[in-house]
Amino acid sequence: MTQILNLDEIPNENTQKIIYQRETHVFEPLTVGEFIQTVRQAEEMKDDDGSENNLASRVTALKEAVGRSFPTLKDKLDGMKFDQLLAIFNFMSKTAEVAAQDAVTQVAADVEASAEGNG
Repeated sequence: MTQILNLDEIPNENTQKIIYQRETHVFEPLTVGEFIQTVRQAEEMKDDDGSENNLASRVTALKEAVGRSFPTLKDKLDGMKFDQLLAIFNFMSKTAEVAAQDAVTQVAADVEASAEGNG
């Protein structure tokens, strides 16, 4: 039996939005390449002993991560207050945590449904 996974049919149920200066900016999920770039930046910020190095590098990486996730906001990040940038990053982190929990729940439900169908 042939099985097809059509990735073009997966709905984008993105509802994460930020309003800044009366403009709405929509969260865009990272591509695989952007995700790898973000992870590499995080790894490069660590010294050989595993401790994080300079603050400027960490803030730059934070700004770039936010800019990748909210591309329409990228050109405005330098003009933001630092606490606004941190609020966006915290919002992104909480959103990612909820999405991961939802994915685990869905996989568990799919496995259970599959097991019941095969039983």
